[in-house]
Amino acid sequence: MVLAVGSLFFGYCARDILVGPGSPFLNGFVHQANDIFKTDLAGEFLPYSIKVVPLFFITLSQILVSVVNEAGLVGRFYTSSVYRTLYRFFSHK
Repeated sequence: MVLAVGSLFFGYCARDILVGPGSPFLNGFVHQANDIFKTDLAGEFLPYSIKVVPLFFITLSQILVSVVNEAGLVGRFYTSSVYRTLYRFFSHK
């Protein structure tokens, strides 16, 4: 709990540092080449359909893990001979 409160306090105090190159914290001290700066900001101007691709895969993997867990496939895998063979091979026993 103490770490959570400390993290929130530090995040509130240091939020200006993480705003980016245009923040008043840096006072214009960021010197980058134009081509590097343009590629850094390229993600800001991507279409929304491309920006939500990670969200799609995270949701899909969460559903897949839930289905595998509910079906009990993990328990069957741990008791199978394939698992024991792989475990012996990788643990060198």
